[in-house]
Amino acid sequence: FLHELSGIYEDMVEYVKVHSSKFDKQFFKDHIATGCYSLEFQLNDFEYMPLEFIDEEMVACAMFRTVDLCSRGDRDDWFYSVYRRKPEVLTQELYTLGARCIAEKRHGENEFLHITPKEYRTPEFYFALCLENSTPVMEDIPESILTTKFLVDLLNDSTKNIQCFSEVALEREAPMMGR
Repeated sequence: FLHELSGIYEDMVEYVKVHSSKFDKQFFKDHIATGCYSLEFQLNDFEYMPLEFIDEEMVACAMFRTVDLCSRGDRDDWFYSVYRRKPEVLTQELYTLGARCIAEKRHGENEFLHITPKEYRTPEFYFALCLENSTPVMEDIPESILTTKFLVDLLNDSTKNIQCFSEVALEREAPMMGR
């Protein structure tokens, strides 16, 4: 895996699949921490690592790396792989962090929002979903969440958050107190 940039990554993944008994949990943790493609694309580590290695610790390692690199659209395939293979290890906190770093609306769909359990869709989750998100994710947020306070808090956090505002939110009038 030291040579994964040389274009033979798929061959190495196939080798690990065939010889899985030679690779322990520590190997995958190290690869997640250092591998360029360990969390990306269809051959991310969670697609082929043994199910018994997919646990809260391994997912936390991946999330730490994702948060550290936090650029939406990159290094997010792993979350969907865990969701498909072992969704019970994904906690509410992981979904909220994922909303901050992974969720995007692409081609009119927000796949991350669709896989998030309804009970995890809290105001904090929706707030994280909007943070510095340049895609129109606000279109999918329930009106009951989109209070004037919610919108003002988003703008107070960063003016970059306006990128995700829906037309309705942009047209909302807010009473101004003081200046």
